[in-house]
Amino acid sequence: MAEEEVPRQHKAVVYDAPGKLSTKVVTVDTPAPGAGEVLWKSLPRTTPQDQIGGHEGVGVVVRMGPQTATATVGVGQRVGIKWVAGICGSCLPCLEGAEALCRSCRISGYYSPGTFQQYVVSPANYVTPIPDALGSADAAVTNPYPFSGSVNEEDRTADHIQPLLCAGITTYAALRRSQAKSGQWVVISGAGGGLASRGMALRVVGIDAGAKEHIVRDSGAEHFIDVAKHDDQSIAEEVLRVTDGLGASAVIV
Repeated sequence: MAEEEVPRQHKAVVYDAPGKLSTKVVTVDTPAPGAGEVLWKSLPRTTPQDQIGGHEGVGVVVRMGPQTATATVGVGQRVGIKWVAGICGSCLPCLEGAEALCRSCRISGYYSPGTFQQYVVSPANYVTPIPDALGSADAAVTNPYPFSGSVNEEDRTADHIQPLLCAGITTYAALRRSQAKSGQWVVISGAGGGLASRGMALRVVGIDAGAKEHIVRDSGAEHFIDVAKHDDQSIAEEVLRVTDGLGASAVIV
């Protein structure tokens, strides 16, 4: 696939008042990919002052930088970027599969320009290739189309994938590391993210605000506890009640 025409400037969302929930849409220069990097266009989705925020973005590679001949992605391929935008790949945490602890990691939207823009530069060896068949609709993202007045099927697919690049993998990893086994009870605090434990055969008690009960139950939770109606003691008592006195084999917070 041929490289598409890339504009010299594009729109991005920046934090214009650090410490406050204040952002604005500005026009920024489109970066050129450097050695080992790719430039990709958001589908659209699209902290220091004026930092471009955002993570868990999905886009299509539109240009390859130098020294990417051995990259596993290419122009035209759909890719995603996670909370961690890049790592060194050679420190002990990276070599042990704990790259989130890499001391040289780049955090998307905080220490590295994020995905609230139309074009993003990312390491070619750390973007996540998105299989063509992947389009899970098990979760939704708030305000998925900041630069678009309409939603097409390509956008909807991106909307469904994006949580898996952050909240989904975070919850999955926590449940795996909890060593809870199929059929056991687990309690998930803040389960309203909608990605609790599908496919893991765990019995879930979800805890969150009452407005999120339908999301928690639709995600597979057997029981829901409204945090606003309980204190710490009564939550524990309610967990024991709904689990027939067994309690939880793991608690994810």
